[in-house]
Amino acid sequence: MELPVTIRERSVDSRTVIEVKGKYIVLSEIKSRIETLLANSTVEEVRIFAGIILTIDVDLSRDVWHGRNLVVLANEIKVCTTVRWNVSGKDNDHIYTSNAGTDGNGVGKQGADGYPGESGGNVLLQANTIQHPERLTIISNGANGSNGQDGGNGKAGVDGKGISRADFEDKFPPTAKEHLASVDRLAEDMGWEVKVDLLAK
Repeated sequence: MELPVTIRERSVDSRTVIEVKGKYIVLSEIKSRIETLLANSTVEEVRIFAGIILTIDVDLSRDVWHGRNLVVLANEIKVCTTVRWNVSGKDNDHIYTSNAGTDGNGVGKQGADGYPGESGGNVLLQANTIQHPERLTIISNGANGSNGQDGGNGKAGVDGKGISRADFEDKFPPTAKEHLASVDRLAEDMGWEVKVDLLAK
């Protein structure tokens, strides 16, 4: 009598793993049982041990398998259709609800860094024979991190100061004088009235 496929959750080196054991294992027949355990625990790794043959006939989606390690050991692996296993990490969607604020002197504080995205999982397949490996695509990308916190608002700057025409001509000779003369000529031609002195306080 053929022994049934067993699935159990156990602790290994302070990590929670799921172990699947059997002689003949068809992934589509055990997938839902595994994913039920994944949804209700902190499992980091899934191990599948097939004494004779593992038939791969179903996708593993990122929504459930994100960041999980997957180890497959079998005498023979058969990939019987086009399959995608996606163990890419999960994006971090943390949102800061306020900016970093200001210090006692009214200077805006630097915002905090964003939270990192989840790392992609690792996948190991080891078998004496793999039929149609080209049908299996494995995807494992690191996820996006969250946005950083906005920095605090800075305090108001000091009032600007104007400059009189006499001071301007004194501090920026002689090019400035030639420029002002050109401005005066242009203003006269256009009928404008230029009062640079009004900029001074």
